Order: sequence, then structure tokens, then C-alpha cells
Amino acid sequence: MKSPDNDLKKVVGLRYKKDEGLPRVILKGAGHFAEDIIDKGHNLKKGPLIIQNELLAKQLYKMSIDTEIRPELFELVATVLTHLYTIEETYKGT
Repeated sequence: MKSPDNDLKKVVGLRYKKDEGLPRVILKGAGHFAEDIIDKGHNLKKGPLIIQNELLAKQLYKMSIDTEIRPELFELVATVLTHLYTIEETYKGT
């Protein structure tokens, strides 16, 4: 039987700084809490960039807060971070 928790929208926040090692899970939320996180992120003048990737979110959501990403997620997270840095650089030029 499918757990109702599996159907909830999930949000995971990552932090990555070159001098701190691997990216870390710094925030998690599901359901209404996830919606609140997304709304607050959109309402901040310089809020976090939000990327929708359900597969990655499900994997990261299983991790504890303040945990470095697992090796099997390196490639996927690297792809997302590369995309985010490209977006940031594009907006810096405007």
C-alpha cells in the first residue's frame, strides 16, 4: 500500500561553498510546509533559486539536515549546481 506521505510535495535546500566541501542538506519540508518554503523563497528580493527536480528531491529528502550529499547523488547535484551558476551569471550581466 502506498504511503500518503509519498504523495506530498517535498522541498530540500542545499548549501554549497567551495571551502566547505560537499554540498549539504540545510532545509527540508513536505506538504504545506514545502509550499510555505517555496512561497517565501519567491517573495524574497534575493531569495534562493528554486529548481524543480522530483527525483532528486525524493533522494535528498531521505537525508538528515546538515548532512553532505551521498556519492550516488554527486553527478545529479553537480548538474543542478552548474545550471544554477549559469543562471546566476546570466542575471549578473543584466
